[in-house]
Amino acid sequence: MRKFVWSLVAILTLSLALAGCGGGNDNAANNTGNNETSEPEKETAEPVKWVANSVWPPNNHHSEGLEAFAAKVKEATGGMVELEVKTGWSPWLQRTGTS
Repeated sequence: MRKFVWSLVAILTLSLALAGCGGGNDNAANNTGNNETSEPEKETAEPVKWVANSVWPPNNHHSEGLEAFAAKVKEATGGMVELEVKTGWSPWLQRTGTS
């Protein structure tokens, strides 16, 4: 009987949690009562720049592949994601100042 009660409590708790997270309409708070449809606002994202580290020297095939990958990422995202490739470099060395 005790297992049944705990199972029921768990199911009810999960049900309430999922209902609280419900997929409601985000525009409900902004509803002014008119039924006119308006064009949705477009979000503009800022470009992102990441550092891609390669401990190999610049002329190594690993570093060249990373450079090629960075170029493809930039092309595929329309320049919104850019990988700055650092070769022959270690973040640990920069952090500790032993470079």
